[in-house]
Amino acid sequence: MNKILVKYCEGRPISLLVEEHVGFDEHGQDIVCAAVSTLAQTLIQGIYAVAKVEVFPCEIKEAYVYLERPADCDEETHVIIDIVFKTILEGLKLIRDTYPNYIEFREEEVQCRC
Repeated sequence: MNKILVKYCEGRPISLLVEEHVGFDEHGQDIVCAAVSTLAQTLIQGIYAVAKVEVFPCEIKEAYVYLERPADCDEETHVIIDIVFKTILEGLKLIRDTYPNYIEFREEEVQCRC
């Protein structure tokens, strides 16, 4: 089962963690895993391409993607990142709703860092 964890600070998405293989099909043929992985990596590239900032920390490896939104941006950039982040999250939720036996999707509010 694929595990997705999104953390929020004051309603703003601040990190995404995707881990473990989905198990919908055999490795290399798993469309659910491929869809989740593609969206997670699109989030990283989307923030870079649209907001023009590097996503750091960020880590991508087999069956694992982790990223945190950049913290040191002006408010206009944060709004752009919110749009990209929330759009990708809607796609991940759609996959979860379509394949509920293969995706564990959790969201949690955390205390903001100062």
